[in-house]
Amino acid sequence: GAIIDGLLTLYHRFVLKAILEFGVDNIQYFPVTLRDQESGKLEASQYLLVNIIGLLDCVDMERSKVKWWKTGRGFDFESMVIDEEKTQGLSIFRLKDDPTKVIITEDLKNHLESKKLMIGVNLIKTEDYSDW
Repeated sequence: GAIIDGLLTLYHRFVLKAILEFGVDNIQYFPVTLRDQESGKLEASQYLLVNIIGLLDCVDMERSKVKWWKTGRGFDFESMVIDEEKTQGLSIFRLKDDPTKVIITEDLKNHLESKKLMIGVNLIKTEDYSDW
C-alpha cells in the first residue's frame, strides 16, 4: 500500500473520477468553493472534499517497527506493515489509530498512475513509512 497524508483531503475531479471508475465505493465527496487570498473572490473549484469512510485497525504491530516514546504512552513508526486480511478488501481507507493517514492499495496506485494522475503526489510505501 501507499500513504497519502492529511486530515482534509481535496482531490481533483479527475482523480475522483478515476477512483470511482476503479470501483471504490467507501467515499463521500462534496464540491468546494475556493477563495482567492489576494482578491477575496470566491471561485468554483475543480476539487472536491473527500471523506474516506472506514477507519481500519489493520496495522500488523508484530511485523511493523515502532519506537516507543519515553513516556510509554505512544510510539512512532519506523516501518509499517498492513495486515491485508483486516482491510475488508477496501482499496482506500484511513487508519483507526491515525486518521490522517490514507492508505491505498498497490492496484489503486497503479490505476491512478496509469491515468497520469499522480504527478506531484508523494506516495510512500507503508513498509518505508516513518513518522520521523
